Amino acid sequence: MSNFSKKMQERMQQKMQDLQEDIKKIEVMGTSANDFVKITLSGEQKVKKVEISKDVVNPDDIDALEDLVHFAIDDALTKLQEKTRSMFPGLPS
Repeated sequence: MSNFSKKMQERMQQKMQDLQEDIKKIEVMGTSANDFVKITLSGEQKVKKVEISKDVVNPDDIDALEDLVHFAIDDALTKLQEKTRSMFPGLPS
């Protein structure tokens, strides 16, 4: 491998490491309708925080709360995908 090629490879590896570190720092919040449930995800797709409004906690209607959590998670994942895609503008979606 030529010296130039080796340097290019090292630069690309460093750039990828830097991007991976940047992704780790990302946090996004997904919400359900009326912000009753809020889910915060890290760039590594780990749940950092869950907030549930007392207004939707009803032991007789757990299905509604489950739906709100589901919608908030889906929203957070969509936002995270959009944010990470914007970091790699040359890649196809």
